[in-house]
Amino acid sequence: MLFFGKNSVANKAKAQAKADYEKVLKLDPKSPNARALRSKQALRARNHIDQVFIEAALKTEAFLELCQQELVAGRPRPEAPGPTTFHITSSNMGKFYTYIPSDFANEIFAIGSLYQTTEVSGQEAVDKVQAVADRLFEEIGLETNLNTLQFLRDELDVDALSTDDM
Repeated sequence: MLFFGKNSVANKAKAQAKADYEKVLKLDPKSPNARALRSKQALRARNHIDQVFIEAALKTEAFLELCQQELVAGRPRPEAPGPTTFHITSSNMGKFYTYIPSDFANEIFAIGSLYQTTEVSGQEAVDKVQAVADRLFEEIGLETNLNTLQFLRDELDVDALSTDDM
């Protein structure tokens, strides 16, 4: 008897997420539901972008700590981390996987790593990630772009307000 576990379900869901992304790229612009499908995919991509940025910050912090430990122990430097191709997100419809192509994910991950190591400022990170996202939204065929990294934008706004009060 063959059992299909969570791995099989997850793999099917990941394959569906990638297929949904690729389907949007092939949509006929005149199709009646093309705009809705593009918008849905763009919202998923925006969520994925935010998750990759956060993932980069967390993995970079852990990687730097591990590098310190390895250096102290006299062992070689470990391999640098990279982004996860698929992420799980939630909506009012439940949980599902999101997907963006690895070239976009790699760029966003690199920016998140630079932000974590303070090699780029918060505003530079927002601007750079938004530029990558705008290219992705263009690939999807979205007519208007969506803001990414809203959590960081909000933090920067709060910091600016508190600095202005001083």
